[in-house]
Amino acid sequence: MLQHRSVGLDDALAQEATEAANRVANLAAEGDWRGATDLARKTATSVADRVAEPESKKPTRAEVFERVKSHRRAADKPAPEVRIAAHGGAQRQQRPRRQ
Repeated sequence: MLQHRSVGLDDALAQEATEAANRVANLAAEGDWRGATDLARKTATSVADRVAEPESKKPTRAEVFERVKSHRRAADKPAPEVRIAAHGGAQRQQRPRRQ
């Protein structure tokens, strides 16, 4: 019996994967390798599809473009000047380094 808890699986998916793994092990023990591999493949693809569904929200090209454009606009603004102490106590202007 498998007792391993995989990250990202809710209880129903974990239970389904555990039961399928036990059935695959039983089929393999009986010598039905083809049935075991088919069942393992079907179960793995169905569990992977169900796990990937909630997280498949990728940003659209337009959203990515807007985000990059706003970052570029922010980077194009000049950095504020800062007065720092030079040698001898005099003040000189310096712009902060860009990162």
